[in-house]
Amino acid sequence: MANEGKYNFDHPDQMNFDLLADTLERMIAGKTVEIPKYDMVTSSMKGKQVVEPAKVIIIEGILLLYDERVRKLLSTKLFVEKNAESRLRNRLEVYMREYHRSPISIIRQYTEFVKPAFEEFCRPTKKFADVIIPRGADNHVATDLIAKNLQFFRRHSARL
Repeated sequence: MANEGKYNFDHPDQMNFDLLADTLERMIAGKTVEIPKYDMVTSSMKGKQVVEPAKVIIIEGILLLYDERVRKLLSTKLFVEKNAESRLRNRLEVYMREYHRSPISIIRQYTEFVKPAFEEFCRPTKKFADVIIPRGADNHVATDLIAKNLQFFRRHSARL
């Protein structure tokens, strides 16, 4: 059912925010963590990935700013804006190539779950962002500024 696009993965109820916050706290404290690896093809957890301490921690996710406890752990929060057409086009490209899904199942899932969940749960979190990046990766000025800031923070051991 999940592989056919008939399941809503984009709802906050599908996120384990407690695990995310606990993991972030350990990472910020400089500890090595094990992060569960999600297999999109089988819709299940498959093993773990070990992540060593780092000067800069970057995490991404459409619902990352939804949970207050997680938000409080993030020193810099970005919201990447893309229009609905671009989001659908990107999803079609990735899901067809990586997961061998049919365009019809991708569009159905996008229409029934992804777009409504984005409007209800993701878009409202934009107000919590420190920086809003219009046009996503197409905004080269913003991506260059972010890259330069990351280099600066990495060199100066500051936490982002």
